[in-house]
Amino acid sequence: MIFETIYNELGVLKWAGDKEISFWLWGILVLLCAIVPYLFGSINTAIIISRKVYGEDIRNFGSGNAGMTNMHRTYGMKAALMTLAGDCAKQIASIFFASFLYGREGAYLAGLFCMLGHIAPIYYKFKGGKGVLTAATMILFLNPVFFLIIFAIFILVVAVSRYISLGSILSAFAYPGVLYMYMSFEVSKGKLSGVEAFPMIASVIISFIVIFMHRSNIARLANGKENKLCLTKKQKAKAEEEERLAGKYDEDDDIDPDEPDDDTDYIDTTGMIIKK
Repeated sequence: MIFETIYNELGVLKWAGDKEISFWLWGILVLLCAIVPYLFGSINTAIIISRKVYGEDIRNFGSGNAGMTNMHRTYGMKAALMTLAGDCAKQIASIFFASFLYGREGAYLAGLFCMLGHIAPIYYKFKGGKGVLTAATMILFLNPVFFLIIFAIFILVVAVSRYISLGSILSAFAYPGVLYMYMSFEVSKGKLSGVEAFPMIASVIISFIVIFMHRSNIARLANGKENKLCLTKKQKAKAEEEERLAGKYDEDDDIDPDEPDDDTDYIDTTGMIIKK
């Protein structure tokens, strides 16, 4: 595996040679695998692009989420693709950095903490995105086969429902199960001695975090008020008409981040809140 190759041929193990690495050095390496990726993850591409390119803060628009979906809904496909590239790049950098220090386990640890940095960025008052892109990038580089399966589930759900949030939630829910079934199959074939604990723990944590970060979307889905993916003008017009007829906002102002506060000035013309 590429991460083990990096670790054995270029990383700390190669430097150490035959020397035994002390417990304290291992502790420092583990901390670096967590702290540095968290700082990488805290570099929020959506916030940077919205401020530098559009002179605004994406967190003041739409759902208030600093992620690719809200960037697409607010500024269009170009902004969404730039956000995609930036969020993937910081996760890739985190994974390879940690692989150099601590191999495969370090890569998993880095992936998790980069995801946490994206969700709660230290540079932006701990208000960031939902971690879907960073989680997907981690899965792609650490478990490419699982990524294809999870991505297929995501595409299928979104194609049928047109809810990106539902696709993200169900894909995250399926990830630990898919990983466990694959490992169990490999064990039965004698290719693995047993189900590996570290990847399983990481998958469960990722699944929980992604689903938890979509709790407001779950509330909107239950109330029939979640935004659908609109790729054409016809779909967008139909979605806007459905929102006007159904009513977009909940009465409970603690559940839905799209809901205006009593002391917030806003303009509501297309189902989008623009805070001033």
